[in-house]
Amino acid sequence: SSSYLFEKVMLVAYLIFVLANDRHRFRLMILVVAYSLGFECAKQGWAQAILNTGAQNNNVIPFLGDNNGVALGTMMLIPLFAALAQTAKSKREVFIHRFFLIGVLMRGITTYSRGGFISAGVLGLLTLARSKHKVRALIGVAVLATVVSTIMPQAFWDRMNTLNAPVEQQDESAQGRIHFWEVAMLMAKAKPITGVGFNGYRPAYATYDTTPGQFGEDRSVHSVWFGLLAELGYPGLLLFVLLLLSGIWGGRQVVVMAKRDPSKSELASYGQALSTSLIVFAAGGSFLPAQYTEMLWHFIGMTIALHAIATDEPASGSVAGVEPRPSQPGKVMAHQA
Repeated sequence: SSSYLFEKVMLVAYLIFVLANDRHRFRLMILVVAYSLGFECAKQGWAQAILNTGAQNNNVIPFLGDNNGVALGTMMLIPLFAALAQTAKSKREVFIHRFFLIGVLMRGITTYSRGGFISAGVLGLLTLARSKHKVRALIGVAVLATVVSTIMPQAFWDRMNTLNAPVEQQDESAQGRIHFWEVAMLMAKAKPITGVGFNGYRPAYATYDTTPGQFGEDRSVHSVWFGLLAELGYPGLLLFVLLLLSGIWGGRQVVVMAKRDPSKSELASYGQALSTSLIVFAAGGSFLPAQYTEMLWHFIGMTIALHAIATDEPASGSVAGVEPRPSQPGKVMAHQA
């Protein structure tokens, strides 16, 4: 069942916290996460750019879902490659990470997902705002934006322009999303405390649909926020928002720690990347029911693990002598608290 699958997702997030208990293991985990998913994405991104420039890539990735899920997942993955490049030990390694970063970006853009396009814009703005080297970051973002604008055909931009179209001029997909959000509000109004239940939007859709099946049956809510509101009620939505904010805050706190202790600058790169990924999720997830996706919860688990590592390392920054965090459940729960 879906609830059983989600329990496994939460178990993996917990194991990430338990096992990635020093900076060396944490970097290894970042490498595994980035390349286990990013290798194929980058390969398709570069191949598409060279052999079929600007064409739409509709290949489904089961871990992420359809083109919208792929777009969001790739945009969340890009900050990890950026962090790996920032903390690389050689120019060759830096080149490899950035090469894959560009490939993953192109894979996400060629999904033609409007939510992914918004996520890419948010990612670019965060990169500019948070970078220590503003000029270098501005040049990098400008070059990538120029490349994308040059190679993507008019069909791509026509689709992106529907984001600004009036309601009466929007395509059926965009109009459907607005209707699905209205249905979610009706569910929340009927059951404000409990909602219609975990993954309950689809089976309950027909009951709350105010049209005679105009947009079909068994439809998706197409939004993290409206999905949580409909399925878990206002308390569930509030708890999720607080959890997401705590993940973003945890990543930023590691950056603050590094300002006081430069030996934690490597950890700060990871913290910056993870908090950026979670903000990108918040933006792109507004158009995608990704509240239960594995990638989100794994990233939240990583922010918890990273914050604990940064807190446990001595202020002197003597990494070699740092003892890994104990992995006993009792002590783990104490860190989480």
